[in-house]
Amino acid sequence: MTKIIMLCGEKQSGKSSAGEFIYNSYMTNNNFPFEIKDQRIEITEYIQGEFTVESKKRLVAIYSNDVVDRFLLKPALEKCKIYNFADSLKSSVSELFGVSLDLLYGSDDDKGLPTHITWSAFSNFLNDVNLKRKIKELNLYDVTLTIRELMQYFATICRKLDPNCFANGCLSRIKRDKPEVAIVCDCRFVNELDVFENEDIIPIRLIKANKEEHESEQLHLIDQNKFKLIIDTSITTKDQKNQLIYGYLNANNIL
Repeated sequence: MTKIIMLCGEKQSGKSSAGEFIYNSYMTNNNFPFEIKDQRIEITEYIQGEFTVESKKRLVAIYSNDVVDRFLLKPALEKCKIYNFADSLKSSVSELFGVSLDLLYGSDDDKGLPTHITWSAFSNFLNDVNLKRKIKELNLYDVTLTIRELMQYFATICRKLDPNCFANGCLSRIKRDKPEVAIVCDCRFVNELDVFENEDIIPIRLIKANKEEHESEQLHLIDQNKFKLIIDTSITTKDQKNQLIYGYLNANNIL
């Protein structure tokens, strides 16, 4: 059964960097020649020439849907793999609306770029009276949504259909892939943790003091005894946070 490490915390509490650290530690301890940095793994690609086979190294994004990339990544992701609840959202937005995955997984500036979807088209699906009033008052009908706005409002529509849709999708992918260790890097909402309660999970709580919490997150309301490890990242350095995580996982034979 896959061991699932759940990194739980508010936005910018250090979940993504912790996930990459856990992956790299697992690979090192099990003598696998792979390392992830900024969502990319260096892969050696072999190219058949007329008389010789040449090799070259290149960085491959772990979220790539390219057939060749997925083939090259397979050895690096069979035993240990990073997941995000937002993976299915970003994949859908990319396929349905033609937004590059590199932008969807990119920086804040990347996500601030415009899409081709106008507020006029999108407002038909919104029940937010205040937002509709704002669109009308500011005459935003021909203004396009940013990538971030498109993801946020598309996710809102999906959650209204099923509040657990992204958590269920993530769990389905883990069960399909069957890695030895799965690292879920973006647990922010109470219901996301609840979906995994019957799985072999190691919930780790990363706290960012004085960080504004989304009204539906409410991770502070969870019985803190449910977490195997709690780290206040506002009073620890990145290296200290990583060493605390390593110490716990290594002591429990997970790494």
